Amino acid sequence: MASIFSEAGSYFKLAYGDAYRMLRDMRLSVMVAAGATIGALIVGQVAGRLLVRTDLGQTVTQWLVALVGLYIAAPYTVALYRYVILEHIETKPEQLRADPATLTFFAWSAVLNLAATVPEMLGVLTEPNGPAPGEPIFTSYATSMLIMGAAVLVLAVLAMRIITFLPSLAVDAANAYLQRTWMMTRGRFWLIWLTAMLAGLPIVLDSPVILTLTSALPNHFARLLTMFVAGVGFMVVLMLVGTSVSARLYQRLATEQAEA
Repeated sequence: MASIFSEAGSYFKLAYGDAYRMLRDMRLSVMVAAGATIGALIVGQVAGRLLVRTDLGQTVTQWLVALVGLYIAAPYTVALYRYVILEHIETKPEQLRADPATLTFFAWSAVLNLAATVPEMLGVLTEPNGPAPGEPIFTSYATSMLIMGAAVLVLAVLAMRIITFLPSLAVDAANAYLQRTWMMTRGRFWLIWLTAMLAGLPIVLDSPVILTLTSALPNHFARLLTMFVAGVGFMVVLMLVGTSVSARLYQRLATEQAEA
């Protein structure tokens, strides 16, 4: 177990080092990938609330808008993955837009994004005030929460097992398939889980500090603006750190699989 902690700690250091280097060397890719993703999230929320009345319709609207963001971000995200995996070799995103590998990356990103909405959709369909006409199948709010919690847990475990899938699509699309990814991560669940937890720990610890400092501001607009800027900053850091963690794990586990 000590070796797992040590290895996860090394990935933690690499992740934040890679995040700094991406901000330094791949600024355009970071800006477009983050801007498209965060922008689609905001637009999806606003459009869903303004244009659609049902909760299910809002969730579907948010996913459809997210597709646009994913499409815009795809070549820039692929460029970031290649930058990390290929040891800081820069790839121009504009040359990747028509690359079949980028289109495959986008398609799978859309599928995985849809899978991530499953808990929310289950909650919408099973809660008492859901959009279905008449009496819902599940009338207990607690039951609805249990179903959502179970779905989140299943997705979290699956995410750990396929964490190397998107990096493999970015650099080796011809050999990227889920069965290979599943075999690649077999027996490495605790390393992957601990690495992911350590990578997100600084943001988890910093969030309440920022929230406390922000709440002390006297002006309401200043509080909202500060919270928005901090939220965007946290999301950008999470995106970069997550890219590095999955890319570095792919490097390690793909090498192990090739040598086995």
